[in-house]
Amino acid sequence: MIVALDFDGVIMDGINECMLVAWNVFNNKLFSDFNNKSLNEIPDYFVDIFTHARNFVRHDGHFIIPFYANKNEVIDSKSFHEIYENIPDADKSKFRDDFVNYRNKVKELFPEYWISLHKELIDLKEIIDLDVDLRIVSGKDAESIIFF
Repeated sequence: MIVALDFDGVIMDGINECMLVAWNVFNNKLFSDFNNKSLNEIPDYFVDIFTHARNFVRHDGHFIIPFYANKNEVIDSKSFHEIYENIPDADKSKFRDDFVNYRNKVKELFPEYWISLHKELIDLKEIIDLDVDLRIVSGKDAESIIFF
């Protein structure tokens, strides 16, 4: 039997890590701003938008969308894609590259804190102990998954 599980949202919930990286990248913050103080300073309205928009994210570049959404906008699949298409390609490309680079650097500099921003949703060891062929399917980078 083969069991395929999505990493982000099934095995682990990394929304706080993704949000803090996105926030810091978009706002040109330093690596040293990758901490609880900065996480707690993210405005509540943004947390709400980011949390809801996360449902439609398929790659790192999509984390730019909450910065372009209106504060009171209810995001659905259609509006999510419309917002993304209206962001200049150069801005999307720069954000995605910066997101990946920032994430990799803070994971290297602050590995314990980086891991702490992920909440375990299921006990993977229990599934491994079932002696099934386990596959992890994810849009998250393989390095991060292996890091766990």
